[in-house]
Amino acid sequence: MNATITTLFRTTDDLTQRYVVRLLCAYHPGGLACPEATLAAGELAGAEDAGDIAGAEAAYASLMLSPNGGVLEVPPERANATAQFMRDARGTLRELSCAIIVVSPCEESQQRAIGIMNALSPALEAGQMRSMFVDCPSDASAEVAFEQVFHHMREGQSAAPEEQPVLSACRAFQNAHDHRLDFAALLHGVSDIEAELVEARERGGSLKKLRTLARRVMAARSVIAMVPEYTRAYDLLGLKRLGTEEWQRGRGVAPGHLARQD
Repeated sequence: MNATITTLFRTTDDLTQRYVVRLLCAYHPGGLACPEATLAAGELAGAEDAGDIAGAEAAYASLMLSPNGGVLEVPPERANATAQFMRDARGTLRELSCAIIVVSPCEESQQRAIGIMNALSPALEAGQMRSMFVDCPSDASAEVAFEQVFHHMREGQSAAPEEQPVLSACRAFQNAHDHRLDFAALLHGVSDIEAELVEARERGGSLKKLRTLARRVMAARSVIAMVPEYTRAYDLLGLKRLGTEEWQRGRGVAPGHLARQD
């Protein structure tokens, strides 16, 4: 099979980590799945965990249906069950390219990341466990900001922390969210928000509308400015990257045309 499946473990529910999922999906040629509990409420004690494990298996199987695989997003509350599924299914997950653990600088995120690393280590081959460090402060190195995880990775020799992708702290994700921007279209350079402002200005739009559009343009520019950093981070993970023309075909956008905004 040619399908490749990437498992993405989030260690927080904050906006940045949720947008990292969008980032991977914008470049990954496959689809997106998320494990869910599959057992009905009211089952015997322990059934909830069993349901979560079954949900992880079902989500993985759904990505196998696509010739391109996809991204299996694992929120914090599903991490333990998904890791258990991967341990139980070790040797059968032939489509699995890697497991990516998204880490923020806060202590809670770093501790969760270390727990996930320990839980996954029996299930993965060398090189399959990766980390993505996000929201790295501009006034600190990644080694300082993520000291606990760096120390753990070096002690366990699970991966070289210096070789993991790092995203700096910025407002681009928040801007994309606040202004309901089509994040993937901006990443692929096929969305021209500035044309909407120019058109409204030429038509004599109201000052309120023009100011709103101006803020939207500035928000889009902040996302576009981060594209080189996003693509470098994605490529460092060693994943196949979806080209813009392929993305356009998948979204039903004719080559050379601009994608509509949300």
